[in-house]
Amino acid sequence: MIAFLIKLTALLAAGCAGAALLRSRAAALRHFVWTATLAATLVLAALCPLLPTLEIPLPGFQTLAGLRVESATDTNLFQETFTSDRRPLRIDSESAQGSTGSIVAALLLAAWLVGAIGIGAWWMLGHIGLARIAARARPVTSIAWRALLDDLAAIARVRQEIDLRYSAEVGSPLVWGVHRPTILLPEHADDWSDERRRAVLAHELGHVARRDGVVNAMACVAVALYWFHPLTWVALHRLRIESERACDDLVIARGTSGADYAAHLLEIARGARVLRLAGLSAIGMARPTHLEGRLLAVLDDQRVRSEPRLRTRVLLALAVMIGVPLLTASRAVPLAPADTTLRLASANAKQSDSIIERTLDATNGERLTLDLETGANVTVRGWAEPKAQFRVRLGGRDGAQTRVDITRVDGGVRVHMWFDKDAQIQSTSNAIEIMVPQRYDVRLKSSGGGLSLSDLEGRFEGTTGGGSLILSKLEGAADLQTGGGDIRVSDVDLSGSVSTGGGKVELSNVSGGLRGTSGSGPVVYRDADASDGQAGKKEGRLHVSSAGGDIKLDEITDGAELETGGGSIRVRRATGHVEASTGGGDIDIGHVSGGVRANTGAGTVHIEVDELAADAGGITISTGKGEVVIELPADVAATFALETAYTDKHRGKTRIENDWDLPVTETDTWDDRQGTPRKYVRASGTVGGGGPLIKVHAVNGDIKVIRR
Repeated sequence: MIAFLIKLTALLAAGCAGAALLRSRAAALRHFVWTATLAATLVLAALCPLLPTLEIPLPGFQTLAGLRVESATDTNLFQETFTSDRRPLRIDSESAQGSTGSIVAALLLAAWLVGAIGIGAWWMLGHIGLARIAARARPVTSIAWRALLDDLAAIARVRQEIDLRYSAEVGSPLVWGVHRPTILLPEHADDWSDERRRAVLAHELGHVARRDGVVNAMACVAVALYWFHPLTWVALHRLRIESERACDDLVIARGTSGADYAAHLLEIARGARVLRLAGLSAIGMARPTHLEGRLLAVLDDQRVRSEPRLRTRVLLALAVMIGVPLLTASRAVPLAPADTTLRLASANAKQSDSIIERTLDATNGERLTLDLETGANVTVRGWAEPKAQFRVRLGGRDGAQTRVDITRVDGGVRVHMWFDKDAQIQSTSNAIEIMVPQRYDVRLKSSGGGLSLSDLEGRFEGTTGGGSLILSKLEGAADLQTGGGDIRVSDVDLSGSVSTGGGKVELSNVSGGLRGTSGSGPVVYRDADASDGQAGKKEGRLHVSSAGGDIKLDEITDGAELETGGGSIRVRRATGHVEASTGGGDIDIGHVSGGVRANTGAGTVHIEVDELAADAGGITISTGKGEVVIELPADVAATFALETAYTDKHRGKTRIENDWDLPVTETDTWDDRQGTPRKYVRASGTVGGGGPLIKVHAVNGDIKVIRR
């Protein structure tokens, strides 16, 4: 049973790792990974009693399977004997222990059965509840609804008959059923715009086309079997989230803009209700608990939204079909007969490090090649000597198993590090310090560890599995990648790029066009051609970009460009012109001396101005959904052009409030040129004799201009 739980955990952990590695790919691909993971857990349970055992000898693996347990009647005390000549381990009261073990096993089995039956009953009651809701629902007879459903079903290649119904018992759309799916709409769905109707039906038909009902049923079976394992619940939660995001991607891929679709989701979510018993069975469009992440995803124009290719699906399916039976049948056994001698080792025992030093001839224009199969932290510096000097420190648990070859090759010097014995897991703390001539190329291939380069001119390229990159005082070109870790670049003249799978990228005083990218962290750099006049101290315009997440800064001294795919932007104090853009989130910039351009797909904007500089571009603000607040000095001189729109389904009119009594007007007719019909509230004019332009456009949010 312990071996089975280890295998189950390994499968679920592999699914978690695979989905995490694919976080920048399409939601449909991550959904397929979670589906394959949960299906694999069911295959694991089915194959365990059927497959023969496949023994895999492992060096150093110890087991007590070869020990015999005998009964002793001459004493009531437990006696344990570990000997080098393999005499039997004697334990008294064997029958009593067997009885206790049987009781414990029976209790564990009973607890598992109670949990499994409870989850299964929850799921079945949910199905019964949804069936009753659907039976009480009123069929949709509108020709417009049916025509739209037929058109979208043809586009989605759904050939099943779809039952479309109104229900007062649901607050947001949901789909239920496998053989004949039913789409349940709230009673007020007839009040929706054509655009919202199209988005809702396209989303729900996406679930039908993707067979999400079948997948959801399979996942519920897995949860009922493995309810005690927390990773099973994680897998179910992520499966349902990726299912919704994959259908969101289908809607956007078929022509609906991300901003409009986000507005539809928000409005629909307001009426969403919790279906308690039906929670495992229903596939609802707008669950409030999933909403924030989905809004960020739909507003991200750079997000991949394509369905996984057939080849990708086939390869993943083959991996499950081959890997799961092998994992199920495998059983680790010792490479040699087990020794029953009890060996005690000090947990504080530590192998001493080994030091290797070597010097080779080297000349400018050559290349240093680092082929580090073991991984290592590497420091390379340039000097004026015509030679390459190496100092290698081998440490860690497997440091003694590391082999090093430092030699001259055609065109330069090569360092090769590898293990002399194969093992599943190795642990080292190797480090290399290298001095080479100043004009020297560097090529790196390392399984892990950081790289530091300084005082060099040449081409620097390669990859490391994980670790930081530190580059300073370099000239030439760079093409360096790290699987995870921070990157710091300063005082360089480089072309090319540096990238990290996850970490912060900082570039300062960089010229030559070098680009920095990060899979999940921010990218921060300053222009290299600016100075604040203090003894040559470099400042320059700040640039911060992030694929997703918040951007928080205490102070901006010479303007900035701030951009995040999703998250808030907050700045405590800013001088110069600040440009802030987020796919979805709030923007808050305080104590501005200069100008601001702020844009958010959905969020509030708050700008606090100390001084509105005439040459800083004024203030321009745009939000797809949210409130705008601008605080201005009492003596400000500015020109205003304020506009907020409210849609026909918004809960009320939006307003413009200002402390300078600018005249406010409102349009009389609904304007549908933007898709959703809307009216506009506008205010314009000048104060203090006029000055820099303050321009605001908001949707479904008030505008407030406050005199400080």
